Amino acid sequence: MEILERHPLRDLFQNLVEKNLPKAGISDKGIIKYITDLLVKCTFIDNLFRIRDSRGKRIYQVGEMLAYTGKGYSPKDVYMAIGDCSLFLSGLFPESLKKLWSLGIEDVIKIGKAVYYKASRENENPSLFIKLSKFFENCVFGLNCVKNDIWYLSAYEEMRRIIEGKNYKARLIF
Repeated sequence: MEILERHPLRDLFQNLVEKNLPKAGISDKGIIKYITDLLVKCTFIDNLFRIRDSRGKRIYQVGEMLAYTGKGYSPKDVYMAIGDCSLFLSGLFPESLKKLWSLGIEDVIKIGKAVYYKASRENENPSLFIKLSKFFENCVFGLNCVKNDIWYLSAYEEMRRIIEGKNYKARLIF
């Protein structure tokens, strides 16, 4: 599923990202667009955890995701999926990292930086992924500022519940 280019949700996320990423020292238009697109894309839980096993079941653990490299998923796809999960979760739901991955935010940041760097070697736009790797912490901080602007929405709480496994049946997060 995809949200249209001029959907109000896309406009909301774009405004929030454009407002908050500069607070984290990020003004790069490519990064701002990528993070906006990531937020929009991840309103569907299937797009956040997009690596699947042979039965079509979502893979949630980083190590398991890496094991699917070459098994229906290119290295680029796996690295981007892990980087996107790492960025999304550490920026918006850092409190869920221990429960979901048994990792602290410092470890997830290291993973995110590493996989985005690896994605840069597999991608047609390497400079964007090099920047995402280099400024990963800044992006996490910027997303945390976005979180602070939306935490009061009931949709945010529903999203957190889905991330923590309390409602995997929902397909649309917002």
